[in-house]
Amino acid sequence: MFVSPIRLVLKDEASRGKVTNFVWKKGWTLHDFKPGSDQEPYEYIWYPRDRKKTFIHYVEDPWVGARYIALMGEDREPVIEQIRAALPTYGREEFLLHLKEAKSPEELARWVDLAGVAAVPDTFDPEVFARFQAAAHHPDPNVRAEVTRASVFAAWREFKGLLEELRTQDPEEEVRRRADIALQALMSNNWQEG
Repeated sequence: MFVSPIRLVLKDEASRGKVTNFVWKKGWTLHDFKPGSDQEPYEYIWYPRDRKKTFIHYVEDPWVGARYIALMGEDREPVIEQIRAALPTYGREEFLLHLKEAKSPEELARWVDLAGVAAVPDTFDPEVFARFQAAAHHPDPNVRAEVTRASVFAAWREFKGLLEELRTQDPEEEVRRRADIALQALMSNNWQEG
């Protein structure tokens, strides 16, 4: 059975150097490295020696402009606790606050992206989704477009109606196009029956 990743969005002070220093002190084993580019994420993949079914991905993602740690596999909770204790990460309440109180469309779009990255696909969060819904009706088309990107990370089935609405009713062609791409990707990759 596939288990969706849990992604911890790193705060700015959790630099790449601090992450690799933390990993080195833990003695985790390097599994893979991807150097990345302008279009592809920079990525380290490790696993703890005592938990070979847990993979830790450090990602610098140019697509969303975020750095995060994605945990894949089984037995992730102890690793999540270790990471949160050692590295500054954003929590759910911070996302809710910033999504509500963003001072500009650019700031709101940024928090929509980060909250999308942090959303756990297997765990629908109605409060966070309500903030995504509000952002999908924001007057700035860039904010609405970022909701389509966040939907792909979150992969909640509840996005279906919202994406269909954006695809058919948004006044901006680019938002409609991105909503269509997100909807098609989610329907073929995440929301398959069976």
